[in-house]
Amino acid sequence: VDPGAVVTCTRSGQTLTAVSTGVAVFQLNSYGEWTITARTPTKSGETTADIDSPGLYTIELTILEGGT
Repeated sequence: VDPGAVVTCTRSGQTLTAVSTGVAVFQLNSYGEWTITARTPTKSGETTADIDSPGLYTIELTILEGGT
């Protein structure tokens, strides 16, 4: 994700937010499907990740000009 992008992870009304330095790292506290979004003033993107066990997950997300 582009440095400076605002990255959010959302699930069941819970939202975690970080500013990317080229990567964003989150400690998720529940299993299930999380929605990950990234936004800059001119770009955005979104994907989902199914977190089903403890561990490290790598999710690649490309953000595009003008939308998701």
